[in-house]
Amino acid sequence: MNEALTNPANLCGHSTSSAKVGDIIFFKWKSEKVYNHAAVVRANSRGEIHLVQHGIKELTTLSDVIARYKKKDPIEKVLIVRVKDR
Repeated sequence: MNEALTNPANLCGHSTSSAKVGDIIFFKWKSEKVYNHAAVVRANSRGEIHLVQHGIKELTTLSDVIARYKKKDPIEKVLIVRVKDR
């Protein structure tokens, strides 16, 4: 897994509408210089992306995470990656 995530040739960036189960979502907050949080897509149901993550709420949705931090420290970017099939 480490090799898959550290070699950019193995990764494909995706939009939220094409997120699939197993994709990894990286979050970058406005106050941070780097992406510093990750979650895994567990479902994409009619555009609502369901996530599993560590932190405040283990099972949540992408829209809930974005809303939770909207005023305090907004999420500036999300990056959705999918490791290429071998």
